[in-house]
Amino acid sequence: MQTRSATRRKEAAASPAMGTRATGKSKTTEAVGARAARGNKQAGAATKREEATATAIAGTGSGQSPSPEVEMDAEAEAEPSTRKRPQASGPEEGKVEGEEGDSALAKRVRDDAEDDEEDEEAAQAFNFRHFWNFLFSAQANFEDITDVPPMRHTDDPGAIHAKCRDAVQVYSVEVKQIKCGLQWPIEVFGHVAVRDSIDRKRNLVFNRGRDDCQTLTAQDSTLVLTGPSRYVLAMDNPDFEVELKVKGITETEDKVLSSLAFTFNCMCDNGRVKRHMASNKRSTVQIKFALIPETVEATFEVEVIDGSWDPSLRPHFFASTHHLPSMKFVLLDPREGAMVINDNNNVRLTRSVVSVQVLGGLKLTAEALDDENTVVHRTTVIFKPQRAGRINGFLDLNRCKMMVKVAWSRLSIC
Repeated sequence: MQTRSATRRKEAAASPAMGTRATGKSKTTEAVGARAARGNKQAGAATKREEATATAIAGTGSGQSPSPEVEMDAEAEAEPSTRKRPQASGPEEGKVEGEEGDSALAKRVRDDAEDDEEDEEAAQAFNFRHFWNFLFSAQANFEDITDVPPMRHTDDPGAIHAKCRDAVQVYSVEVKQIKCGLQWPIEVFGHVAVRDSIDRKRNLVFNRGRDDCQTLTAQDSTLVLTGPSRYVLAMDNPDFEVELKVKGITETEDKVLSSLAFTFNCMCDNGRVKRHMASNKRSTVQIKFALIPETVEATFEVEVIDGSWDPSLRPHFFASTHHLPSMKFVLLDPREGAMVINDNNNVRLTRSVVSVQVLGGLKLTAEALDDENTVVHRTTVIFKPQRAGRINGFLDLNRCKMMVKVAWSRLSIC
């Protein structure tokens, strides 16, 4: 007498159709599992990208910009989707038509990813502006430029609200890398500004219109800075704002090079030079700055008092402080061309306001450069910081004698 299990085994062996159905059921189960695994993997990757984007936007909306690490992680998550090539299937796999189809699909994926990045960047800029308007629109417009002048207490040494305070010094803004099809040289315009607690308005460090672009090359990609127009107070965490564009053939072809905002947390300062790196789909921008403790504001004026300047030479004036002697604060950029002297014999400086530690020292270096950027002549003058008033120094540069006037002022918080 046969058991039921033995009978079933015989029937299965005798019926090829039944065996086929059993095998097909097993394969179908495996296929469903594989599709589910792929779906879970794709969902996980999408979740990571969404979390990175949400973190970035949330950081900007609170008055702070996402850290460079967050931005780079978000890009790293997006890159595999743009590089991965969809696999062809079926008998047409080896044909040229199939490869063209794959390339078109990959291009669409890349375009979608770039659009997402552009939308994210626009959202960050919008959130920063929205948050600023929410807090400060009652006292100023978002585009307003600070009207607080330098030298406010130069002739008022007894002002009780003026003190030696911490200040932020901006040394350079550099485009470290360009991407997304951009090629050197590029023509850049826009602005870089710092907002402090004095009036929360833009204290411009760089500002050029579309008709006055600066040409950047792979060998020289640092912006010619023209500010700040006064000291930057290191209280209540100043905000940095960058809006740079690359000029196209027409205005509609202009492209956003960098659009960012971030907050400098002065409470966590370690006394070193900061190098804030920010990357997006078209560029990597670096801002180099530092907090200078217990400072006074020094405002420069240079007057030619004897001789004349050789027009074949380009002037290079820069200041350095005892606090950070290796850092150069450019006052007259040689990339601006020949020295410009007005009717009063005053030299037109690129920028003129420096923050100096009151117990330190200030050195001004003047150089004359030829067409090969070789230093033909160099001279220096050293100043001891004062709490108020004015002092003069003298430079003799290649048979051109100049008087350097420095106006000193303590800092106030309003």
